[in-house]
Amino acid sequence: MRLAIYGFLNYCVNRLDFPSLCLPPALSDDEIVTTTKRIGYPLTDSQIIRLVDGLPDN
Repeated sequence: MRLAIYGFLNYCVNRLDFPSLCLPPALSDDEIVTTTKRIGYPLTDSQIIRLVDGLPDN
């Protein structure tokens, strides 16, 4: 999910002229997708909605 949001934000800034402050931080070598499974805790729907609601309107 994190990489999908990373790609989405990059797309918005590079293709849709969103301000550069929306760019996510650059990925480090240890964040590149691997075939090994990592244990993590996904965001809930309500957390995602709160995150999107917290973004500026412009």
